[in-house]
Amino acid sequence: AVEKPAAPAVKAPEKPLPLPAVEKEASSSGYSKEVDAMAEDEPMALKESGVKPAATKPAKSAPKPSVPAGFSSELADMAADAPPEGEAESSRSYSTPSFSGSSRTRRDILASLSNEFKSVDYENVDVRDVIKHLASEAKVNIIYGSDVSGPVTLHLTDVPFSEIFMTVLRIHGLVADQVGENILRIVTPATLKSEGSVAITQTRVIKLKYTMADDIKTAVDAVYKAEKRNGSIIGDKVTNSLIVTDTLDGIASIERLLAKLDVRPQQVMIEAKLIEVKLTNEVHFGIQWDYLGFQQGEALGKQGNTLIGSPATTEDSPIKLPFDSNTMEVTMPPVGAGGRGTGVSLPAKAIAGAFTFGRVTNNYWLSATLTAAASQGKVKVLSDPKIATLNGKKASINITTAIPYTTSNVASTGVTSQQVGTTTTGIKLDVTPTINADGRITLEVNPNISQPSANVTSAVAGVPAVDTREAKTTVLVHDGETIVIGGLITDSVANGVTKVPFFGDIPLIGWFFKKKSVERTRVELLIFVTTRVLPS
Repeated sequence: AVEKPAAPAVKAPEKPLPLPAVEKEASSSGYSKEVDAMAEDEPMALKESGVKPAATKPAKSAPKPSVPAGFSSELADMAADAPPEGEAESSRSYSTPSFSGSSRTRRDILASLSNEFKSVDYENVDVRDVIKHLASEAKVNIIYGSDVSGPVTLHLTDVPFSEIFMTVLRIHGLVADQVGENILRIVTPATLKSEGSVAITQTRVIKLKYTMADDIKTAVDAVYKAEKRNGSIIGDKVTNSLIVTDTLDGIASIERLLAKLDVRPQQVMIEAKLIEVKLTNEVHFGIQWDYLGFQQGEALGKQGNTLIGSPATTEDSPIKLPFDSNTMEVTMPPVGAGGRGTGVSLPAKAIAGAFTFGRVTNNYWLSATLTAAASQGKVKVLSDPKIATLNGKKASINITTAIPYTTSNVASTGVTSQQVGTTTTGIKLDVTPTINADGRITLEVNPNISQPSANVTSAVAGVPAVDTREAKTTVLVHDGETIVIGGLITDSVANGVTKVPFFGDIPLIGWFFKKKSVERTRVELLIFVTTRVLPS
């Protein structure tokens, strides 16, 4: 066997080797990037004045320089590769991971502090020692500013830990600035403000997922104004992105805000039924909807125990419900006999042209009632549109007719020219749903009904007159409930002549062979609006 020569003994260095130079570029906190990127291995406190390195011991394989107490093992490995003495320290630089990049969203340390109840008893203790003790409890790394000093006297019992931490900062006029994934820097507001004015800024493009750039920009601008920040926000409609120019800490704050604002919005399905009811002598008492689950006090326009629009009759109003081959007749009690009324009774007894509002909680019976009434010729479904909209966004339903008209213009030369214009009449319904935290829906409803005026003399310069009825209201309903808008009554008169050919045209004698009739028709328009929250 061949003996291997023994390895030469390694002599320990007389003094610790210097730490490697760090990049000169400062982070948003004013410290080196190495400090910003420290791992959260264990709590530590770094002083801006520096920490003296501890004595080192020779390693078995090769000498390693000492590392100040509390530094992470990552910095220790970096120190092992330090250049020898005499070599320029700036000859080597190190890359540092960024915690505010798009690939990782760092947590908000202050927001994540525990709310566990604690008791503390500090009597004339240095504020740095107090904060260090609290940081150790929270497993958070702390950097002190040079202006942090003073004694603390504090006695608290059964107080949430987060409040204890913030109370210590508040009574000494200090603020906590997050400069890393698990690093808080404790300074005075004046220091933080002065450093923020000279902090290095950068620009980042943040792609939005669900919300529009202009809408988010308005909210972020308001935050910038309230917090008196110096950064800027630009919204790009083409890519639906925000272009943010700010410090690293400011950008991280914006990213945390966007995480709460740029979320998938809920959608609401709006179903509208436009029903036309012909009020003839046969149905002059109207239809009672008393059994549709309507509750007293849950409608607008309520007068006493009856609702605007409820008939003042004391007679029952039968409706036949064709559920099967055997027709079933249901007699609804009149309002005068103790019925509740619903705000959709026919005919409406409200002021001419006024709207009445009600709410129906049983859509099954509502559908059955409309079907039964339609089969008997009492109602006519004009339209049954459905539309979906985002939470908080307006949905519009328009069922209109464009009426053409001509106007004449006489020029100074005496030449007359005619122009053709149009005016729109019909039904316009705007609904804006807002889903509340309890699951109910707040509806802003704006119905607009217009029709040509019966007074033909009201036309001006050829433009026809239009009668318009409009209402705006806000109601609160449960998911799947229906609101009813009624009281839109139209009167019309039709003249008719029935005669025997030839003989009916003979003067005087012709009246023995013909008759003249006048038929007056009253029609009420009802609008049923049902809202349902669509699953995400």
